[in-house]
Amino acid sequence: MCRRKVMEMKMDLDMKRDGRKIVNFSRRVDCAPFDEWFIGRLQEGYAHGINPFTGKPYEVKLTPEHVKLMILWTKAPGKILGMVNELLLKGFNVAVFATINDYSQWLEPFVPKLEENLSGLVNLVHALGSNAIWWRFDPIVPTDKQDLNWFIEHFGRLAKKMKGLTSRCITSIVHTEGPAKYRHCAENINTAARKVGQKFRVLTREQKLTWVGALSEVLYLNMGIPLEVCCHPFLDNGAVHPDQREKWAGSLLTPEQIRIVTGFPHMETSHCIRAETLNAIGVSGDRRDGSYSLGSKRKGDIRYDLGMCLCRQSTDIGGRVACPHGCIYCQWPHAVEEGPLDIQIDIGNPALTPIK
Repeated sequence: MCRRKVMEMKMDLDMKRDGRKIVNFSRRVDCAPFDEWFIGRLQEGYAHGINPFTGKPYEVKLTPEHVKLMILWTKAPGKILGMVNELLLKGFNVAVFATINDYSQWLEPFVPKLEENLSGLVNLVHALGSNAIWWRFDPIVPTDKQDLNWFIEHFGRLAKKMKGLTSRCITSIVHTEGPAKYRHCAENINTAARKVGQKFRVLTREQKLTWVGALSEVLYLNMGIPLEVCCHPFLDNGAVHPDQREKWAGSLLTPEQIRIVTGFPHMETSHCIRAETLNAIGVSGDRRDGSYSLGSKRKGDIRYDLGMCLCRQSTDIGGRVACPHGCIYCQWPHAVEEGPLDIQIDIGNPALTPIK
């Protein structure tokens, strides 16, 4: 049986399991533009997610009795306080993944300005505490002008402003290789970069590790926390020094061993939804050990749906819909627009679905 079919069956089984779940709104689309739909689903007590492999809907109960933690994902933290307050009023545990890149408009044409986002984060910290605000500096988009020195300066400036507003930082390098679903990203980035006199760069594996390692030192210098790397094979055998690859191949590495074999003491492979940060906000992370796997597909309740993804199991209520931000690097295929995407959705539909 092919790996894709196994993953489809496993996801369908996961959706049928009883017990409290971690629910994302959403890994697939920014939650902020769809607050009316979401609050409506809270009133109804359920929503339908869409299995990304089969396209089949599945029901997710949206009550505190069924949801261990609700995680909101957004690039507009100033626009989700209403959702957060509604969740808290109903007794949910809440955390927020806030993507703050502060890129130029050629990359993020309709994302709110940095000042608005920082103000929104202050309000969220008052509501939830900084341990429940998780910063994503994601993705890193290299060009001939946005080189490593540019990112060191830019990221350092952001880190100083984010201090006190978050307890962690997660990053990745933009996906443009591999599965066909990512290939349009390179086309869109190249098109947009040419318009502003820049050229998109595809980094080698060694360059990726160097870039992220350098940014991890910048983050630690400014905030005193490690940089977590999401869904990249930096920590497979290609990131380990050639002399060490045979020694570490297929083994389980602790965070300390990872730092040793990569040579960057303040970089970690990320569990974006990880036991330690769940426990820090009073949500059981069901932590079984502190190991990371190189090569195996599953350990304990950790899922490996995206190759090197080490997240705790969760479900998602996002749909097959683009958000209005129009980010050039978005994995959702869309044309590069001159104005905000006009996304109309069916408010009464249990699934987040565009009106055709």
